[in-house]
Amino acid sequence: MDVEINEVRQTFLVRHKTFKLWLLRELFRQDGKTAGSETLNQALTVLESQARFDGEEREVYLRLAEQDGTVYIDLGTNDWRTIAVSAEGWEVISNPLVRFRRSGTMLPLPTPEQGGTLEELQSLLNLDEDGWVLVVCWLLFCFYPNHPHPILVIHGEPGTGKTFAARLLLWLIDPRQAPLIPNVANLRDLAIAARNRWVLAYDNLSYLTVDQSDALCRISTGGGFSTRTLYEDEEETVFEFTRPQIVTGIDSLASRGDLLERSLLVDLYTIAASERLTDEELTAKLEQARGRIFGALLTALSKTLKVLPTVEVERLPRMADFAKFAIAAESALGLQTGSFLRVYSGNRQEAHAAALESSLVALALQRFMASRQHWHGTASELLEELDHLVDDKTRLGKGWAGNPRSLGRTLKTPCP
Repeated sequence: MDVEINEVRQTFLVRHKTFKLWLLRELFRQDGKTAGSETLNQALTVLESQARFDGEEREVYLRLAEQDGTVYIDLGTNDWRTIAVSAEGWEVISNPLVRFRRSGTMLPLPTPEQGGTLEELQSLLNLDEDGWVLVVCWLLFCFYPNHPHPILVIHGEPGTGKTFAARLLLWLIDPRQAPLIPNVANLRDLAIAARNRWVLAYDNLSYLTVDQSDALCRISTGGGFSTRTLYEDEEETVFEFTRPQIVTGIDSLASRGDLLERSLLVDLYTIAASERLTDEELTAKLEQARGRIFGALLTALSKTLKVLPTVEVERLPRMADFAKFAIAAESALGLQTGSFLRVYSGNRQEAHAAALESSLVALALQRFMASRQHWHGTASELLEELDHLVDDKTRLGKGWAGNPRSLGRTLKTPCP
């Protein structure tokens, strides 16, 4: 529902608390009386029915939208200003063509400033050059909605600043209260979090179940979650979205092939004691530079949008939309031509090695084939051979193929 407050158009769900308060104020202005809960609910029900059956249908977006080649970014400020980014440049506008909704935890983005550079951002992240290529390409792609988004997996030893790095990136894309998610909860809670956040960041995870890994894959490349509607026996609520995601952990949590093929694996190097800053000092440096960095990202996005339609790649890797965008962004981000594909290819090889190292079956199979060129037999026969190469703890563990059918599925699982 669109309402005008202080000459600014704002959009709310009919049952949203702010819209209820606005409606109560308008009713009081007209009649000079307060409205009881029954009167308020009747008015909301009438408005809801009018919106459903008589109103014009429009899509409502969270934080980012794209329409006719222009990307719109909700600043999250009280005046509901929006940034419009096109191939011609970017500007801050009011009352854009698209509508945005806001969640209760959303915080405003900084006011963008012209003339900034991304070197200020790079100086705040303890990344090597290859890691910087992946992170800055991922970050810029977060401002390009309606496409599958790779999962940024940040790992490193304690003290490498994983949590700060995740928070820093969120401050530039989708700042909010309690920005980091401490665990991957049940699917309903995860779906609600994805509905209310443009970027989901899971901090200091130590383990992912198969279902949790599958859920992150669906959020990355687009998928739906369905569940029974609360207080309804026969109604089903469906959540559909595609979101950028960040995962931090001491070890790489992406061990399944389907998750790895959607992930960018980035290591943070250990910070020397003489160079280490407190969170307070790092936050202060970021706050000073955030407007300039944000402006530099918007300029890079505009330049990328201009180049993107002309980019032709003979053979795109997996996560093709992201790869094509990153190739188009190289010049705008100050990267050398061809650097993204070189780094991304190396990252795929690292993911492939990680998948093999994390698979108990793959390790046993490597040991089994070390003394032979080929082997022929059934899945049952192969499982019997592999069982002889591992101890009881491995055979009884979750990562082992407990039966021939499970072994067959494991062998067919693609590597990144």
